[in-house]
Amino acid sequence: MANNIRLRTKIFLYLTVCIFVTILILSFSVFDKSESVLNSEYGETTLQVLKQINNNIDYRINNLEVSFNSFYAGERFEDLLLEGDYDYEDMLVYFEAVKKQIETFRRVNEDILDIRIFSYDDHIPWDNYSLFSAGEIMNEDWARNLLRGKKSEDFYWTDRYDDTGYLVRDDSDLYCYTAVFNVRKNNPLAILRMDVDKNKIFKALDTVTLGKEGVVFVVKDDGSLIYRNQESKDRELNSREKLEAVKATGLTEGVLKTRLNGKKEFLVFSCDNALQWYVIGSLPSSEFAHKTNQVRNFILLVSSLIWVLGLIFSYFFAQSVTQRITALGNVMDEIAAGDLDAEVNIEGRDEAGQLALHLKEMITQIQGLIVQLEEQHRVEQKLQNEKYSLEIMKKEAELYALQTQINPHFLYNTLEMIKGLLYSENPQKNIITAIGALSGMFRYNLNTEYTAKIRDELTHIRNYLTIHNLRFDEKVILQNRVDERFLDLPIVRFSFEPIIENAIVHGFRDSTEDNTIEILSVQEQDILILKFTDDGQGMDPQRLSEIQQRLAAEETNINSRRKGGIGICNVNERIKKRYGAEFGIRLESRLGVGTTVSVFLPVSPACDQGWR
Repeated sequence: MANNIRLRTKIFLYLTVCIFVTILILSFSVFDKSESVLNSEYGETTLQVLKQINNNIDYRINNLEVSFNSFYAGERFEDLLLEGDYDYEDMLVYFEAVKKQIETFRRVNEDILDIRIFSYDDHIPWDNYSLFSAGEIMNEDWARNLLRGKKSEDFYWTDRYDDTGYLVRDDSDLYCYTAVFNVRKNNPLAILRMDVDKNKIFKALDTVTLGKEGVVFVVKDDGSLIYRNQESKDRELNSREKLEAVKATGLTEGVLKTRLNGKKEFLVFSCDNALQWYVIGSLPSSEFAHKTNQVRNFILLVSSLIWVLGLIFSYFFAQSVTQRITALGNVMDEIAAGDLDAEVNIEGRDEAGQLALHLKEMITQIQGLIVQLEEQHRVEQKLQNEKYSLEIMKKEAELYALQTQINPHFLYNTLEMIKGLLYSENPQKNIITAIGALSGMFRYNLNTEYTAKIRDELTHIRNYLTIHNLRFDEKVILQNRVDERFLDLPIVRFSFEPIIENAIVHGFRDSTEDNTIEILSVQEQDILILKFTDDGQGMDPQRLSEIQQRLAAEETNINSRRKGGIGICNVNERIKKRYGAEFGIRLESRLGVGTTVSVFLPVSPACDQGWR
């Protein structure tokens, strides 16, 4: 079906499909890259914001810890906690002094809501407001860790309420615990707790907005939620699942794409290494839809414009490529119809221009040979001797050979084959090979000498087989085993081609596989025998005997090509006329095995002198 479509249409469709596929691939690549850049820019921007927030939180926490250290450095505070016998009035003085110190400390530090003291000395009267017994919290893991450290600069931060009811404030508090030691005895005196307003600590978090569905929150390493920004109070959080996804990366900060509960999530996170708190920003991928849709629409618009321009380019390119070949095909049709005066108005140095140039030369040569042939026929009526007869045969052979090579049907089929090679697997290489072979045949035909070297005849049939193998699926493999000593010996021109063509037309006629022709040289004294052996279907004994009789009788009307070409018997007669009766062609064949055509030639070139 594809062979029935015009070449211009084929090229147009081929280019159209190539451009479409290219645009499609580029569009997907650009869109994917653009989406990746948008995600990366958003992630990096959000990450920088979260890092700044994390640094801000860390800064405020450090300031609070420094302030907390300064609180219990006062003389009255140490006098209150040191063990010993207390005078009640002195204790009240110490206690009132500490309470004033707490009030002063709260006024100076607006982030601090209260400070509570958990004493290890049971002799100190507790008021259960600022001063408590440490016995309630001594079994807490964090308390044991603080006491084990034995350093006043160790702190434990939490938003978890103790089991003791009087320790509970509300969910806006953040608690910082530290242990106070007797420096001289290195034993614990008390555990202090600083109650901090977390809304003030994390107020920078409330300035971050992550779309309509995004959330920003702070979570501890164990998964407990510390804070979430006010804007996302009513939105779904899933803090533990998101923390697990973040911790799975093994990073302290970064950008992560993941899927949680069937939804694609975009997570940006930064971790405080000291407190092991994670600041996490979460945004559903759907929030990017409006941005990516804009990019997608722009890419579709540009791709459509390029597609239209590609269609226009494909149309004009296909027209420019096929216009000259179509014109050359029209000229071939006129020549095939017998009009040798057809004008070839195709110029240029490309393949089509070269074919047109050779075609012009061939037409001129044919016309000249026709004139010469007519003149020679008139001379033949007056001259009957052998020399003039051989000269006329020479001109006839040249005309026959030339007509065979430039036969319009041959040229037309070759051009059609070249057109078809545009869609082969390696079009440029195949077209150059075909045109090179055709040009070689043309050059060989332009030579007006009656004889040629054996190497030139071999080159000629290689070009012939090159074109044949490009045209047909069943290849003919030529195995040249001619000794180099004989390559420069003369032979009548166009002696090998009829043998090759006879093998293809008759020997390989019904073959569906590749076939082989072997050329072997054998010297017997002063005689050179060139054996052409094919692996074709061979001939039955009756047909072989018939042809052998005609060769012996020097008949020239068998195995001729349909358009007046030179047959094997014609070659046999010309060789005999040229070199003598002992030379010529012998034929051997076995049905189902193959055929061998032996060409007998003189080894000495002296036999060929005077026949140029």
